[in-house]
Amino acid sequence: MARSKGIKLILHDGTPYGMRTLTAPNWSGSITICPRSALKQLEEGVFANKPALYMLFDKESLLHALLNTESLYIGETDNLTQRIKHHASTRDNWDELIAFSSGDFSKTEVKYLEYYLLQKLYADKQVTLQNKKNHNEPPIQSDVKDGLLDYLDIASDALISIGYNFMKPSEDTQNELKNGRMVTLSVGDIEATATYSGSGIFVEQGSLVKKETSDSMPKNSRKLRDELIEKGTIDATAEPYMFADSELFSSASAAASVILGYSVNGLNVWKTTDGKTLKELEQESIDVWE
Repeated sequence: MARSKGIKLILHDGTPYGMRTLTAPNWSGSITICPRSALKQLEEGVFANKPALYMLFDKESLLHALLNTESLYIGETDNLTQRIKHHASTRDNWDELIAFSSGDFSKTEVKYLEYYLLQKLYADKQVTLQNKKNHNEPPIQSDVKDGLLDYLDIASDALISIGYNFMKPSEDTQNELKNGRMVTLSVGDIEATATYSGSGIFVEQGSLVKKETSDSMPKNSRKLRDELIEKGTIDATAEPYMFADSELFSSASAAASVILGYSVNGLNVWKTTDGKTLKELEQESIDVWE
């Protein structure tokens, strides 16, 4: 039987829009989430001048969190406040900070956390990383390494609980997809197949993509589509365009908009094998609950 866990959320200015801190019982660590507009509050943190692992989120990506296009930079420092002040004056493309701290962290330990998290996120392919790949594993004792991985387990649970799904283990995503519903999208000569689950919608290789786009296509969807074409996930040499590789989207509407080239409610166009729309499935689950 699964045990319950406690996570404490502190709103430093009394609103959900300023700096927030996540802690847990019997855990020496903390996670600071701070918008760029509230960086002055960062100096008030307990670990403000201590070693830390940190992430800087691209402002464009935060606007499309539901489009599965999070883009971030990961770094480590022996003085969090000084390093973030430097980034605030030299790096433009971010507007939210997440920092992982502990009173026990050494410089070597945050370097290992940076290395480990970079390898994990590169492998999971759930975010776009701005870092280079040539990171070497820092030498560290196995018992210390195990303690750091335990730290990240708690940190991941805390972040996932408030919606930062990029921290979700890839095996959890894969298990959800295995138990997901097969769905299809069919509009004109465009047909796509996907698996729908709690992790989002996984569009399968071979799904077709409309070549033309409409003026009604959301700017964010257009940017995502262009990125998928640029990295080769969507083959723009095919007629019509086609998914050369499978791709996970965080919402049915994001996937549908990229495929069809215009603004569309994905809950209405994706259907199960028995012809039900996702909207109908959603309503059925509400009816059962009531």
